[in-house]
Amino acid sequence: MKGRARILVVDDSEANCTMMAALLAQVGYAVETARTVAEAMKLADDEPRDLYVIDSYFTDARGTELCRRIRALDPEARVIFYSTAYGDADTEAALQSGAHAFILKPDIDELLRTVARLLD
Repeated sequence: MKGRARILVVDDSEANCTMMAALLAQVGYAVETARTVAEAMKLADDEPRDLYVIDSYFTDARGTELCRRIRALDPEARVIFYSTAYGDADTEAALQSGAHAFILKPDIDELLRTVARLLD
């Protein structure tokens, strides 16, 4: 699915969105970005993506809320948390909200491996 897979990266940092979009596009994925939960949900409502890479915290909501909303919209949606939030409670909350993986920033190699595993 790699060449056609569509990914939505959701992170409140413009620099993180730009970096992740560039890296994921370089290996063949179609990538869009959003910086708020509201923006991400509008994009997801308009057209579901194959995979979502989301941060844990935003100014307008938590990543766990976004994950639950995405999974309610599309129960088959694949979601990866990519975050600096560190701790078992953060990981557990992400996985309980429906995420397939929780990866700590800045482990970009693990992010790319997990994206490939979930999409290929």
